[in-house]
Amino acid sequence: MTESQADFGVILDAHTVRFERWLPGSMDRVWAYLTQPELLRTWLAGAGVQPKMGGSVELRFAEADLTDFQPDDCICRGNITRFDPPRTLAYTWKEGEKQESEVSFELAPEGDGVRLTLTHRRAPKSELAGFCGGWHIHLTALASRLNGKLPGPFMVAYRAVAPHYQKKVAELPSGE
Repeated sequence: MTESQADFGVILDAHTVRFERWLPGSMDRVWAYLTQPELLRTWLAGAGVQPKMGGSVELRFAEADLTDFQPDDCICRGNITRFDPPRTLAYTWKEGEKQESEVSFELAPEGDGVRLTLTHRRAPKSELAGFCGGWHIHLTALASRLNGKLPGPFMVAYRAVAPHYQKKVAELPSGE
């Protein structure tokens, strides 16, 4: 897989990464891929979503899907903290006993497509590189789906980008 520099997320601080991607299609179509469980599972994870302010979100990342990425199946739970269809969606992200973080998706029309800005905030520094690599590949899979293509194998793609993010996180000041 060849990645352009524009595909890489920008680490804003020791706890925050931001991705910007241009995606084909309408705002409503991209919004559907962010909120409808049957579409979420095609690029992110099995999902249960109550698409409303305060609604619950459950993402089920199966070990069978991600092979050695997770030692066990991973379930992330959260609640929607911002909900402005089809522009803004944000929810808390909590895996088991780990620190809660927040992910937001902002959509804006751009040309004949949509500019998606994903920001993951309050991530533990020790997990930031993993979040970066994961979002990078999941967003690539989303773009593939919106282009009518099947995404490639997750772990192959993840292993290709992981060293970039590990290096960037290691370069962060140690005081953060």
